[in-house]
Amino acid sequence: MFENLLSWHAANNRTLLSVESQIDMHIGRVHLTGKIDRLESDENGKTIVVDLKSAKTAISKADAQATHQLSAYQLAVAEDGVRDLELAPPAGGELVYLGGEKLSSRVQSELGIDEVKQALGEIALKMSGAFFEAQKSKECRICPVKSSCPRMAAGSQVVDLG
Repeated sequence: MFENLLSWHAANNRTLLSVESQIDMHIGRVHLTGKIDRLESDENGKTIVVDLKSAKTAISKADAQATHQLSAYQLAVAEDGVRDLELAPPAGGELVYLGGEKLSSRVQSELGIDEVKQALGEIALKMSGAFFEAQKSKECRICPVKSSCPRMAAGSQVVDLG
């Protein structure tokens, strides 16, 4: 993993702005907190969000473009939600996968902030509800509780969704 990190650093031509940057902000009913692994400046002076991953396998390019984690980080940069830093507008994000045999990364392009806020609001609404409907996804194959999930054959005896 360390060798992959060194390789990534050697190939990375952006300027480091901050590491382990704290997020603390409110967007509507949502209170976002967390830490961004790295904030960097690109050749145009815009901010790039970098998330270092220990996983061996990178997600697909399409999934990287839609990942809520990087989206929330870009929103924090755009809305001055990163503590103690004044940052240029976001220009995207990067997931860097260090755990595999070979280094891999996935890029998320700059996002429309209004769309991110809307998605965040929809997620918050679902999370604040009294009922969580099980959703099938490709993550089901690695889910540790699929044997009790009503969407899976193994869990259908627990609850029948009809």
